Amino acid sequence: MEFYDIDVKILNFNVSDFTKIYLNSMMRELLEQAPDGAKLTASFTQNQGFYKGVVRIQSQVGPFFGIATADTIEAVAQKLLDQMNTRLLKWKEKRFMKNREGQNHGTKLA
Repeated sequence: MEFYDIDVKILNFNVSDFTKIYLNSMMRELLEQAPDGAKLTASFTQNQGFYKGVVRIQSQVGPFFGIATADTIEAVAQKLLDQMNTRLLKWKEKRFMKNREGQNHGTKLA
């Protein structure tokens, strides 16, 4: 997949170019784990010394949503990555189990 449908917004504070690249890289890593054709939106805000991040992945199989707060933007991004990877892994496991059950329904044992 070369094209990534990602929209990352930094609201009401400034970050370095390195941090922008870091955040976009983390979000791209998430989207690579998402269902095909998914779109990711993320926003990061700062309020009273704390950072908040919100990520939403919209796909044909449904939405995936994460929210995290921490005292650094990098910690927020890591928490979001961990949360969303957990949710996406659960979806993959569920999908795998459904596929296996579907394959076993038509099988006769000798």
